[in-house]
Amino acid sequence: MTKLSDVWALRQRSAELLTKQEKLNGIPAIEKRVLTEAEKSQLLELATAQSKIEVQLVEIAAGLDRERNGNGFEVRDGGLFPSAGGSRSAGVGASKTGKGARYAELFGLNALSRDGFNDMNEFLSTLHSGLADNRLQRGGIMAAAGAQREADPSSGGFMVPSEFAQQILDQSLEDEIVRPRAMVWPMLHNTRKIPGIDGYVHTGGTLLGGITQAFINEGDTLPLQQVKLLLIEMVAKKFGLLINASNELLADADFDAVVGAKLREACAWELDNAFLYGTGAGVPRGISNDPALIVVAKDPSQPTATISYSNVTGMFARMYPAGRKKAVWVATSDALPQLMSLALKFLNMAQTDYVGGSSVPIFTRGADGGWELFGRPLVLSEKMKALGTQFDIAFCDFSQYQIGLRRELTLERSWQAGFQNDSTWFRMIARLDGQGGWKSPMTPEFGATLSPFVTLAARP
Repeated sequence: MTKLSDVWALRQRSAELLTKQEKLNGIPAIEKRVLTEAEKSQLLELATAQSKIEVQLVEIAAGLDRERNGNGFEVRDGGLFPSAGGSRSAGVGASKTGKGARYAELFGLNALSRDGFNDMNEFLSTLHSGLADNRLQRGGIMAAAGAQREADPSSGGFMVPSEFAQQILDQSLEDEIVRPRAMVWPMLHNTRKIPGIDGYVHTGGTLLGGITQAFINEGDTLPLQQVKLLLIEMVAKKFGLLINASNELLADADFDAVVGAKLREACAWELDNAFLYGTGAGVPRGISNDPALIVVAKDPSQPTATISYSNVTGMFARMYPAGRKKAVWVATSDALPQLMSLALKFLNMAQTDYVGGSSVPIFTRGADGGWELFGRPLVLSEKMKALGTQFDIAFCDFSQYQIGLRRELTLERSWQAGFQNDSTWFRMIARLDGQGGWKSPMTPEFGATLSPFVTLAARP
């Protein structure tokens, strides 16, 4: 449990480091010179140390926020969105029109089942024992009573009871970037079609794929309007997690503490990896490969592995207008020192040197204690690409990303692969899909194209 005194100590240390940076930055102005290499190195060390403390504070604030507000998800018309009652750790506000729920609500399960097991630990230990147990249900062969689902004979393994499946999928949400903020649809069959409007070209006074404005006189006939529709087809892909544990560890510890914890951690990591970077060939199509993705060019002669003020303003400008109220920044943690130093600087009267600091807040603290960039939340994650490569920072409205999720989870174990080192392998299979809801960037009547997904070009 985090102590308040620990939080204050971290904040005090952060303030001390910031004061040292400000004093060091002020030396050139006083002595009318530039920073020496040694001073630059010292400044970088101070900024890095402060950034690490600020990351700790963000993580602490996120944990306290989850404790105060609960898990913060609700069902609305069949998909998964943050609830109005709970703010997420990244400061994302609730969607008023989205669709959302945790596992039970998403699939309309009024009551969850343990299939006769007392807890997940007993289920996992029974599966590990390899002994016949009529509580274990083969995936794709025995259907749970009252469940609306399509049998999948090829899935193999044993069905994970719905209460334990909920634990795996819901608890992993806490560590995910995309799924908690995306539009999630339950898939009762192998495919699901989601309707949309093909309206991404607004030139010539045309909106929403065919609606044009018209002023008419009394008695005149309205011109025929033809709205162009499109269908987004979700096709369930098989998603597998393979986890290994030594038999000594399994014998000495709870199965849920070993296998269950690994399943939740791996699920959070791999789902984000798919939704961010999937190619679409046999896997979800990730945002980095989305046809609507806009890649903002780097500055001319921009130094390697840097993020500039003009980079982030350029990204912000390419977000479609409605998305600027919902989008979040996602960046590698290595970008934090540079983001913290962003400032709009001014030249002196002679236009020979920079003077002053920032005219407007750019990188600030949000009401929840997290970081914000231009007033929108910043999520720091090691899942983002290395600093200086494309997708090390992105500005995304994840509500425009569609996810289809099947209810079934299956789990099986194998001793054969771990025979030589006395270990056991567990394999979990889920079925899902994901892709963006836009077929291309939006072309406005005037100006550059816009999108819900914006990133920065590589700076090698």
